[in-house]
Amino acid sequence: MLENIRIVLVEPRGSGNIGSVARAMKNMGLKDLAIVGGGRTRSFWARAMAVHAKEILEATSRFGTLREAVADCGLVVGTTRRRGLYRSHSLSPRELAPKIVATAASAKCALVFGPEDHGLSNRDLKYCQWLITIPAHPEYSSLNVAQAVMVCLYEIFLASLDTTTKEMISRASAESVELLFDRMRRSLLKIGFLDS
Repeated sequence: MLENIRIVLVEPRGSGNIGSVARAMKNMGLKDLAIVGGGRTRSFWARAMAVHAKEILEATSRFGTLREAVADCGLVVGTTRRRGLYRSHSLSPRELAPKIVATAASAKCALVFGPEDHGLSNRDLKYCQWLITIPAHPEYSSLNVAQAVMVCLYEIFLASLDTTTKEMISRASAESVELLFDRMRRSLLKIGFLDS
C-alpha cells in the first residue's frame, strides 16, 4: 500500500529540501515523488541531501498544476500550519494516517506540501479532501518541508504496520470529482442560480 502514496511538492524553493524529502521517502518506504512547478532535482544540493535516495529524484514526475498532479488519486491530503475557515477541520498525522493507509490499499493517495515560504494557498486546498496540521509549539510552529514530510510519513509507516483488519475505502479519482464540480458550476450558472 505504501507504493500507492504520492508525495506532491508544490513550487518547492530549495533543491536541498527536495533531496531531503526524497531521503525521508526512502526511509519510510515510498517512491512516488511529484513536483508542481519549479524545483531542481539534479542540483548538487538535491543529490547530496538525498544520499542513497537518488533514484527517487531521478524518477520524479513533473506537473504544471496541482490538479494534474493529483488527477489519478482517490484521496488528496493537504498539509497546513495556518488556521482559518478552510483549515479549521485539519487533523494530526497520527489521526489521519490509518485512513490514508486504508485508502491506499485500493487507490492512489497524494500528500501535498506547499512552498517553504508560505505553504499551500486556499486555491491549492480546494483539491484536498482532508488537511493535516502537525502539532508544534505555538511560539514557532512552522516546520521545514522535509521535516514535515518525515513526520507525516513516519505516522503513515507505523499505521501500515498495524496488522488489525483495515476497512478498505473506495473513492473516485480527484479528476472525476473536479469534472463533477465543473459540470455543476456550468449548470448552476446556466439556470441563473449562481451569479457569474
